[in-house]
Amino acid sequence: MERGADGQRGLVLIVVLSLITIASLVALTGMELARVNEQLAANQRQVAEVFMAADAGWVQAARWWEEFTDGEPNHRHFWNDAPGALAAIGTLDRVPRPGLQWTVDELRFDGDVVWMASRGAPVGGFTAREIRVGYRRPMAASMDRLAPVTVAGPLGEYTAPDLRVLHGSPEAAAGPSITTASADDAERLRSELEDDQLARLPGGIDAADSGLSDPEGLRALVDSIAGTPGAYDGPLPGDFGSLESPGIQVIRGTDGQAIDLHLTGRVRGAGILVVTGKLSLEQAPDFSGLIIVLGGVFEVDRGAGRIDGAIVLHGIEDPAAREWSTDPNGSDFRVGARLELGPGQEALNRVWDQLPAQTRALWDELAGATGPAGSGRLFGWAESPGI
Repeated sequence: MERGADGQRGLVLIVVLSLITIASLVALTGMELARVNEQLAANQRQVAEVFMAADAGWVQAARWWEEFTDGEPNHRHFWNDAPGALAAIGTLDRVPRPGLQWTVDELRFDGDVVWMASRGAPVGGFTAREIRVGYRRPMAASMDRLAPVTVAGPLGEYTAPDLRVLHGSPEAAAGPSITTASADDAERLRSELEDDQLARLPGGIDAADSGLSDPEGLRALVDSIAGTPGAYDGPLPGDFGSLESPGIQVIRGTDGQAIDLHLTGRVRGAGILVVTGKLSLEQAPDFSGLIIVLGGVFEVDRGAGRIDGAIVLHGIEDPAAREWSTDPNGSDFRVGARLELGPGQEALNRVWDQLPAQTRALWDELAGATGPAGSGRLFGWAESPGI
C-alpha cells in the first residue's frame, strides 16, 4: 500500500514538472514571438521611413528643376547635363528627418523628359527604397505663344484643304491652331473654311498680339538668329539639320536682300529655317522646329508631310532696307498637300535650346514674357524595393 502511494506521488510530481516545463516553453515561445513581432514592427517602421525619405527626394528634385541658376530656370540651364544637375541636386538638404537621407543618383534625359531615381535609406544603413519618376519640362514662355501657324502680319490668300493640326496632350490643346495679327483676318478665315476643315483645327483660329508683328523687332530677332554660332547666313540652303543635330539657316542675299527658296525634293530636317523671300516646296516636308517666312508666300504643292513646331508668316516689303516695314499685301498660305502640324512643345524647346542667351532675351522681350510658361509635369511614378 505504501509503495502504491509513493508511486502515485511520483506520478503527480512528473505531471507537475511536465506542466512547469510546458509553461516555461510557452513563456519562452511567447517572449520570442514578442521579440519577432517587435523586430517586424521596427522593420516596417524603417521601411516606411526610408520610403518617406525616397518620396522627399524626388519631390525636392522636381522643385529644384523649377528654380533658377544664373537667371535661367534649371530645366534650361542643366538640361542634358546629368553630371552638372546631379552635382547641384547633391547640394540640397537631403536629410528629411534625423537618421534618414535621400539621394538622386541617376538622371536619364529623353527629349523633354528626365527620368530620376530617388533612393531613401537610413544614414549608414542598408535598408533602402528607390522611386523612379519622370519630369517633363515646360515650354519657354516665348515659344508657348506660338501657334502651329502664326500669321504675324496681314493674311493674304489662304488655301489649305487638308491641313491637320495634331495635339499630343490635353494641355497642348489649350491654344489656337492658327493665330492672326488682326481679329478681322481671324474672322475672315473662320468664315471661309468649311466645317470639315475647321474640325481638323482643334484649337480653332484666333487673333493674338505678338511682338513678331513689329517689323523692327522681327528684324532684330532675325539678325540675332543669323549671328548664332554655327548658323548659316547666305543665299544658298545647306544642311537642314536633324533631331540629333538641329541646324539654323537664314536664307538671304549678301546685302540682306530677299531670296526666294524653291525646293523640288522632299525637305527633311530640324532646327530653324528663316527665308527672307518666298518659300515654295514641291513636296510636303518632314521638319521639326521653326520656319519663318518673310517673303509673303508659303506654299506646298503635293504629297504628305509633317511639321512639328511652328510656321511664322510676316510679309516684309524690303528685307534689305535699314528699317523693315510690313507688306500691306500680307502673306499667302497655300498648301495643296496633306500637311500635318504635330505637337510642337518638344520641337520648339529644341529650338529654344539652340538660341544664345541674347537671342532668348530678345525673343522674351518681343513676346512680353519671361521665365517658363508654367510648371513642369511629373508622371510615371514607380517604386523599387531594395531591402
